[in-house]
Amino acid sequence: MIGSISKDAVGGQSVHNAITGQQNSLYSAWRKANPLKQMEIGEMTNIEVKAMVNAGIPEDIATGWVVKGLEDMQTKGVKSIANIPWNGVN
Repeated sequence: MIGSISKDAVGGQSVHNAITGQQNSLYSAWRKANPLKQMEIGEMTNIEVKAMVNAGIPEDIATGWVVKGLEDMQTKGVKSIANIPWNGVN
């Protein structure tokens, strides 16, 4: 996931678990559809927002959290995605 959001920030453990389940499903589906492709930041962004929206987080809030996570990654010097959650090396 881009950044990290506490379970309390998203409404408790059940919402956190729903987001995690959506991330697992969406990243796995992406990898299955793109077995030889390197994931780009834009694709990761779309998956992260969709996972939260599918779990009941309003899209504007989900987008804001993902943008903040991307800004944090940029500040830390992240230039590419080295690992796709649940799917190993990118």
